[in-house]
Formats: sequence, structure tokens, C-alpha cells
Amino acid sequence: MKYSLWVSVLVVLCCSATIFAEGTIEVTAQGTGETAITSIELRFLVKGVDDLSTDALKSFNASRRRGTKAIEALEIEGLKVSGEGLEVTSEVPGQDPWGGVVINQGGGGPKKKVKVQEVIVIAVPMTGVAESGKLLDRLSEVIDTALDVGLEASGGVHPNMMYYIQQNPSLAPPAFMTVVVEDEKKLRHAAYESAMKKAREKAGQLAELSGGKVSGVKSIKVERIDKAKGSKKNMTVASSAVTLRIVFNTEA
Repeated sequence: MKYSLWVSVLVVLCCSATIFAEGTIEVTAQGTGETAITSIELRFLVKGVDDLSTDALKSFNASRRRGTKAIEALEIEGLKVSGEGLEVTSEVPGQDPWGGVVINQGGGGPKKKVKVQEVIVIAVPMTGVAESGKLLDRLSEVIDTALDVGLEASGGVHPNMMYYIQQNPSLAPPAFMTVVVEDEKKLRHAAYESAMKKAREKAGQLAELSGGKVSGVKSIKVERIDKAKGSKKNMTVASSAVTLRIVFNTEA
């Protein structure tokens, strides 16, 4: 049999918790860890479209060389440009690639074209940008340069993206900007420690309110793990959060 806790206790403890008659308390707590960001990755799309695959590939190579040369000309120490692999597809002008609906089709229909594309990743280092203001300046410089030479920001949400995801639940919108940390395991460990500390404190308070005390941990379940992302307070710092559901043993 479970006993419900009053609302005021839940508000103070900021968690969901349940006291069980058999001598256990279940607590759900979230913990966060923080560490310095080593680099920020920006994703851009390079493509070449033409009637023939040979011409499409030539157009793609020219666009990629032009984009890479412009980015490297910024002379940012430690900056790296890499690719995620070529993709060759055919497309119909006026066709929605997500919904598959052809618009403005007239006569015998538009001719299919060959499209060669690749997502290139620009890793912008954090060297020399300890202040968030300087980081924004560096990111703006890289993004403006990439867009000026014809690269397209990859990861934008297409108008029909949500419909597409509903039809393919395993997919998620691609990210244009991601943060990279030197040791993600260390970051995750700090988040686990934070969650565990909060859970113990909350379980101890609840046990005391019920006239007992915590005697140990019976089980731990990881409810959620969030990927590292930039901190809202400081863009040079990455944070990661984990949510744990922990059942503590109690005794009188």
C-alpha cells in the first residue's frame, strides 16, 4: 500500500516521491554536471545539382573547395573542416523532399536532376575565447563566411519536418550546432553524483517525516540521460543532466 505525500512537501523537495508500507522510499531526482567546452561543431550542406551525375559532381566539388578555402582563410588556430560522407540522389524540381508532393507541375512534368551533397562539419575551437562575447564573435564570423560562399546551414527544421518525424518516430531533427567536450564520461559522472546526492537528501527528509531513517539503496534506474549542451549562463561551459529513480530501504 502506498501513502501519498502532501503537496507542500513535494514543492519544497522538487521531486516525485512515494513512501511504501514495506519499508522503502522511491525518489526521482535530476542531477547536472558541467565542464568546459573544447569546441563547437557547425554543420553546413554542400551540394551540386545538374542533369548528369558527372556535372553534378563537378558542381559539388567546386562548391566544397570554395567553401573550405574561405573557412580556412579565416586562419583560426585549431579550426578543422571534415565531411560526413557523400550522398547521391535524384530530385524533381518543385518536389517537396519530405512530403513527396510535386507542385507547379506542368506539361509532361519536370525532368529529374542528379543531386550530390555532403554535410561538412566545421569544428570551431574554444582557444582564446574564454568570454562568451568573444565566442559569439568567432561563431558569427564562421557562419557568415560559410553562408557568403553558398553553403547552407544543415539542421534547419523543414516546414513538414514534424509530419516526417511522426511517420518515422526513430528520427530526430538534425542539429546545426553541437558542443564537444574532452571527457563526456567525466561530465556524465558528475551528473550522476549530483542526482544521487539530491536523492539521498530527499529520501532522508521523507524518511524522517515518516518516523524512520534511510538504511541503504535497494535499486537504481536511469530514467533519462541528456546529451551535453551549452549552458544558458555561460556559452563556454557544457552541461549534462541525468534523471534517476532510486528506491531506498528504510528502518524505524
